[in-house]
Amino acid sequence: MLVFSRKFGRRAKAIRTILGDGAEIARATDLHRTRRGRTLLVELAGATDRVLLKRCRQPAGSLREVRNLVAINGVAGVNAPRFLGEWQNYFVEEFIAAEPVSRVLEGSDGERAARCRDAVVRHLAAIHAARDAVEKSVELRAAFVPDRVAARLRRCRDRIEGVGFPAYERHVGSVPAAWRRALSDAFLDRLTADVANTGESVLGHGEYHGDHLLFAPDDKVYTVDWGTLALASPWYDFAYPLLITPLAGRPALVELYLESMHGRGHLRGISRRRAEELATSGIAYHQVIAAQRVGNRLKSRGAAHWGERFRSSLDSLAGHAAFAPRSAGSR
Repeated sequence: MLVFSRKFGRRAKAIRTILGDGAEIARATDLHRTRRGRTLLVELAGATDRVLLKRCRQPAGSLREVRNLVAINGVAGVNAPRFLGEWQNYFVEEFIAAEPVSRVLEGSDGERAARCRDAVVRHLAAIHAARDAVEKSVELRAAFVPDRVAARLRRCRDRIEGVGFPAYERHVGSVPAAWRRALSDAFLDRLTADVANTGESVLGHGEYHGDHLLFAPDDKVYTVDWGTLALASPWYDFAYPLLITPLAGRPALVELYLESMHGRGHLRGISRRRAEELATSGIAYHQVIAAQRVGNRLKSRGAAHWGERFRSSLDSLAGHAAFAPRSAGSR
């Protein structure tokens, strides 16, 4: 982690331009860098508040993340950092002093972890139900179009079979037959039908997982990084709350999510039983993608850790694929 304490150059100018001439940087900590840019945690001189300064590779005003965040700030019930302004290829947003959900769940007792999971689900429902409000000011692309979902699943299967399986056999052992059956055309077609946007679409966050979710002391969940908003299937985002929940607790979360959506006038044609089926397919979709990525790492690194993760993803996927096919009238 790099700390800049002397000269801040254009960063200082960006802060003054956005927050006012009196705003001065006392300390700036480099949080992370990506191909898209860099994020700094900025402490302001003479102030207790901190802000995030993001430097982008293009003018900030043209960024989807900026447009999305501005739109989300106008939606009641959705907790997100406040957008504070932009200048050239910089923008500033509020810093949320809260703990990442992933860390909360690792180190909390059962009661706090349960409150955190419930808050994650309720906040997801608030985001999903905000489609109409956000769509008025932001053009949302349609994710999870059936043909694209089907193509992605088959690309992942080809990589798992062509890269992951040979790497597993080389570093760990033989590939169970159940793994190969789990990647059948019939099962991938079922996932496509369940996960693709063939019914009511919602406002999908796209990256609704631990590092983008913050749990505050007042039990509110805040969501950050809004660059991937789209019209989406609800079951893709909803997979994460289920994946961080023990199996015995998942039905209650499905019921909580469905009640929250029904109360907002959405997904009223979906029964609890059908919601559980669709949520299970959302988990399986994530696991196909995860197995493909882990298989690539197993090939390049060959560590026992990646072999275990590959096995875990495929074992779980095989368990989902082993379920009896649902009747066509299941709702």
